[in-house]
Amino acid sequence: MSEAEPQRAPPPRRGESIGDLVHRLLEDVVHLLRSEFRLAQAEVRAGARAASGGIAMVVGGVLCLSAALVCLLGALVAWLSTFLGLTGAAMAAAAIMVVLGGILVAAGLAAVKKIDLAPHRAVANVQRNVQTLKGD
Repeated sequence: MSEAEPQRAPPPRRGESIGDLVHRLLEDVVHLLRSEFRLAQAEVRAGARAASGGIAMVVGGVLCLSAALVCLLGALVAWLSTFLGLTGAAMAAAAIMVVLGGILVAAGLAAVKKIDLAPHRAVANVQRNVQTLKGD
């Protein structure tokens, strides 16, 4: 039976006791709750997959910023030790890495902020089920 086709409870049988009906009701409620939990899990997994691209950009940006820091420290050491042209080249490379890393981090954070991980369909279904059970 697919998720698109809801499972229907069998019709009540003649001669079923109240205890049997309550037992069937409890089984149906447990089945319903398990189904809603599986739906919530699927929604959260889908959101996490969508967030992975933004997270990868953030990691890439952090790596670029780390390389920039190494370049800046190398440039500082070179500037302090020799006062030669090597410093200018190291500073330019570091500046490029800072800009690139900043762009990657900003783009990654913007992508992650747009993702909503809340299981909205599952919450709506549970609320609808509660209203149905209340008889509203």
